[in-house]
Amino acid sequence: MATFDFEMAKVYHRRWRLSVEEYLDGLRAFDEDEMLYCTDCELGHWLEDYGMPTFGTLPEMQELMQMHAELHSRMPKIVELVKAGHRVSAHEEWAHIVPLSEHILILLDTVEARIMIS
Repeated sequence: MATFDFEMAKVYHRRWRLSVEEYLDGLRAFDEDEMLYCTDCELGHWLEDYGMPTFGTLPEMQELMQMHAELHSRMPKIVELVKAGHRVSAHEEWAHIVPLSEHILILLDTVEARIMIS
């Protein structure tokens, strides 16, 4: 992607989040690589290929990378709980991760605003 649409990034992240929630509810299978590895989701692809090379000097972009990696690093526990049939516990664990997801959306807005004013 030659340029980056921050609104689309938020759509990608929200779509990923919805997919996780549907996985937790047993409504769909989920690509575990996309769930577990921060470089395998759509937002992760952009962050690696475009975001960091272009905006990596911004403190907010560095924080975004850290939050994104942290979110994905906490997903193996959820996958393990789902596979063991402990969906309620998986939902409880997910509830602790949702604030990270929300913070990622806020950071995308923040980086976009910083770029617009510079």
